[in-house]
Order: sequence, then structure tokens, then C-alpha cells
Amino acid sequence: LSKTFKQIFSPILFCLMAVTSANICICI
Repeated sequence: LSKTFKQIFSPILFCLMAVTSANICICI
């Protein structure tokens, strides 16, 4: 269960980080 959760959550977290970084770059 933990491994599956990690496989699902990891790409979502990566996308959120990428979007946040893009927003910060746009704001600055």
C-alpha cells in the first residue's frame, strides 16, 4: 500500500512543485 501510494503521490507532488516554481518565477 505504501509503495503504491508513493508511486501515485510522487508525480503529483512533483507537478505541484513545478507549478509553484513557475508561479514564483512569474511573480519575480
